[in-house]
This record gives sequence, structure tokens and C-alpha cells, in this order.
Amino acid sequence: MNIINAIINLINAVSTNIETFTEGNNRANNMGEGLENYVRDLFADSLSETDPRIKNAKLNQAFSFLGSKNFSPDGMLLGGDAIEIKKIESKTSDIALNSSYPKQKIKKSDPRVAADCKNARRDSEWIERDIIYAVGYVPKNTKALKMLAMVYGTEYCAASYLYEAIFNTVKDKIAEITEFDFSDSRELAHMNGIDPLERTYWRARGMWGIKNPWKAFNGVYHYDDSKEFSFMCIINNEKWSSFTNTEELIELSHSDDRLTISDIQVPNPDNAADLIDAKLISFSY
Repeated sequence: MNIINAIINLINAVSTNIETFTEGNNRANNMGEGLENYVRDLFADSLSETDPRIKNAKLNQAFSFLGSKNFSPDGMLLGGDAIEIKKIESKTSDIALNSSYPKQKIKKSDPRVAADCKNARRDSEWIERDIIYAVGYVPKNTKALKMLAMVYGTEYCAASYLYEAIFNTVKDKIAEITEFDFSDSRELAHMNGIDPLERTYWRARGMWGIKNPWKAFNGVYHYDDSKEFSFMCIINNEKWSSFTNTEELIELSHSDDRLTISDIQVPNPDNAADLIDAKLISFSY
């Protein structure tokens, strides 16, 4: 299974009436906190599956890791890409990443990656994987998935060293304060003995955020707010060429005029003067 399968499954599901799926039964209209389950079901082709045994078997076949509450990623395809799933309630909202900076790829050496993802029983022999950011727009006080975007970290954010350099610079500056006792910490700082009786400590964390894909890629994609549902996906040409099932999606675009595949160029996140050749897949109704 890969992102091409997920796009085909999305189009087929919408064509058969997307509102028939419930959160408990994978209803796309009842997204809310069910967005993660919905995206995983897209990749596993289990959206319309009501038998828990069959659903679990499909998820098991597609994924080697199905996410952890406090660690990234939210899923990893068996032998394939990692997936990070984010929900926003306003189409202009940025995405809160909290203490984890955005990633071009997921690395096994990253302490923020879930141990069960690193050591998945059927899929532990890896060093790094591409990561897909799947972002869903669910308007506030509704349960309707209005827009969905999938973009790869390689086109979405800069290399890790840039974020790490900023984090370490701030961390080192805080450590120059000599009046207090510092404990070793993965955070920006853990300062002890704040009050006269030394009962209070102070913690500083880096809180990261990133523009949502519709804002980040507004130079190549503009959503139509009058549509009931819109989907966009950007895949660089090298990644596109690595898939063996793109022809199925191309054929589908010839028979369904709601689906388009376009050749585009997007700026390299590490060098704005460099352009990356990519495919833009868009679908709306």
C-alpha cells in the first residue's frame, strides 16, 4: 500500500457517498477525533469495512505501526512511508507541532519517534523513511471533513539541521544564566531553585508550528470554497516514479473529470532558488 492507493480509495469512497461512513464505522462525516482513523483506513482500503476482524486484518496488512498517543508518527506503512496526521478547524489556521519540529524524513535515531515504530516486529530494518503530512480541515463545531491535503516532508519543510541549530542556539543562550542550577534536559531548559526555599523549578520548551499546506502551496494550488469537499496532494517526480501503480490513477483521471494530475514546480525548502519538479493531484466535488 502507498499514497497512490490511498488517493484511489478516497475517490472511490466519495463516489459511493462519503457521508455513509460513521466514525465508529469510519464515517468521514463524523471526522472530529476520528480523522486519524479515517486516514489510516484510506491507506488500508478499510473505509467501508464494518466487520472488525476484517478491518483489523486490512490495517495489519497495510501498516507495521498504527501510532502512539505521545510520540510520532501516527502510522507507518509496512515497508513504506510514515504518516503524520493533523486536524485544523479553520482553513487559515497554522498547524501546531508542539515540541517536535517539522521533518523532511523520519529517522530511526530520533528520540521523539515511538520505540514501537522503530522496532516494529515485521518492519524494523530501516534507518529513515519519507513522511507524509496528512492535514484535514474540519470546520469548528461541525463533523464534516471539508478539505484534505497530503504532502511529503521533503517539499514541506527544511532539513533537520536548520531547526536543530535554532533550538541549540537558544538552549545555549539560556544556559549562560549562571544564577540558577540547571538539570540536563531535552527541553530548552530545566532550571532549579527559582524561589528562596528552592521548591520551584522552571521548564522551557520549544513550541513549533508550520503553515498549513493550502497556505504553504498557494502558488500552485487554490481551493474552491464552494465545493463540498476538496483534496490536494503534491508528490515530487522522483517519488512518483518509484510507485508502480501510478498508471491506475492516471487512467482514473481520464474517466473522472473531478480528478486532475498536473505537472508543477515547487520551491526547494532548503533553497528557494531551486525548483522541484512534482505532480499536483487534485480532486473536488
